[in-house]
Amino acid sequence: MIIFKYLLIGLGFCITINLVSCSKVDSPIATLNNISSAIVKKDIEEFKKNISTSYLVNIEKLASHRKISIDEYIGKYIFDSPPKFNIPIKTRGESIDGNKATVWIYLKNNNWTQVFFIKEDGEWKISGSD
Repeated sequence: MIIFKYLLIGLGFCITINLVSCSKVDSPIATLNNISSAIVKKDIEEFKKNISTSYLVNIEKLASHRKISIDEYIGKYIFDSPPKFNIPIKTRGESIDGNKATVWIYLKNNNWTQVFFIKEDGEWKISGSD
């Protein structure tokens, strides 16, 4: 549960100045941009398209625990949370190994944190953990 909590904090990194189309996700960085766009637009469906199935299940469990819908949870605890990153977002070290990938992002507390991705149905999605 602690890892998931840090993932939610890490998702705050998603808002960037340069937004791209939310259509094709051919790299982990593109996924970051798609989620960023979804957060800026408060587009819950687009957000859900860019996270892994297992991550969505975890959000569902957290929402159920709070007795609210998944969409309410995403709106309240992800979209309305203050970002923990600098704008523009700094990334480094995109690493792809088969169907898994990582990207390091720079946070406001002057630390780097790793974001994990998995390839599902041919597209990169944030997975929350390795």
